[in-house]
Amino acid sequence: MVIRGLNIYLGTNLELATFLLEMYPRRYSVEVSRIIAEIDAQILKLQQARALLAGTSQPVRSGPGRPKGSVNASTGKRKRKLSPEGRKRIADAMKKRWAERRKQTASKASR
Repeated sequence: MVIRGLNIYLGTNLELATFLLEMYPRRYSVEVSRIIAEIDAQILKLQQARALLAGTSQPVRSGPGRPKGSVNASTGKRKRKLSPEGRKRIADAMKKRWAERRKQTASKASR
């Protein structure tokens, strides 16, 4: 990783990296998250290589769920849309229901 021309190697210049991250938290937060993602990818590759060398038949998973950055497969279902006629029917039915409710509350209040 290179920050303003300084080579920072893991473990050797940890104090310098910590200092720079404290001085410039916003500027390097995106870069740090990218570096962490790359490290996680390398760890996963090493775990898979170890599993192959050890002869285990099950692949190593990083955790539950879909991997980060993957895209949902299209299931072929389209989003259902309500036609203007259907929307009007529902609106009229709700207005009728609310009118009946107002009548009921008005009759209870007048008693």
